[in-house]
Amino acid sequence: MKIKNVMVLVGLLGSTGLMAGTTCGIDDRTVDAGLIDMNDFYGDIPSPCHDRRVSQGHAVLCQNPNMVNIAILTRMLNIYALENATRRERPALHKKPYWRSNFTTKEKICSQLEEEFEAAIGLAGYQSTLDGFQKESENRSDGTPEGNCMYLLKGGMFNGLLENVCEFDGGVKQSIMKSYDQANCRAILSQDQVNTLSKEMLSVIKGDIERNGRDAFCENARSGYEHLIGQ
Repeated sequence: MKIKNVMVLVGLLGSTGLMAGTTCGIDDRTVDAGLIDMNDFYGDIPSPCHDRRVSQGHAVLCQNPNMVNIAILTRMLNIYALENATRRERPALHKKPYWRSNFTTKEKICSQLEEEFEAAIGLAGYQSTLDGFQKESENRSDGTPEGNCMYLLKGGMFNGLLENVCEFDGGVKQSIMKSYDQANCRAILSQDQVNTLSKEMLSVIKGDIERNGRDAFCENARSGYEHLIGQ
């Protein structure tokens, strides 16, 4: 299963600002670079302008190719984060209509695009942060019992922290840890491995909250968490 690592891309996207050549406050060159970087796995995601069922905002969006590119890249990032979080490719999602807006002015639609884009960056960034823990024995693609257990433990810990810090109540940690127990992971992983991962996870979460504040941290993490409910 090929899942793209977007750590470098997320760092690039996270630096967006009011530079020469911007659309809706987002650097056009950054969006172009993001589309190129994501194209191998998500290049089949269509333009929202090809939707058969259009919303009021499509007339404004589809007049501006740069705004369309923001919408496409946002979709790529959201699907990337969902596929990485659930460890399952979702090719059917690539073809589904995905952009809607009831706004009819460029200003309002730009605000929507910018908010959706920044949320997607945050979501993909937190998923990439999770992937960063999977370096040595916990390689998610190696298929070993230890690697699978480390991935499940990582997901359980991260979403458990979200439930505690952000007061999310979807029961994602419980669902993941049920899979962890079914895989007999408590017998596969040592307590030292569990303790080490716990310390690393707490350090990352603490650092993110100190840099961005609790409210921003929770808002960025919300979409990814909600995607996992019921998975």
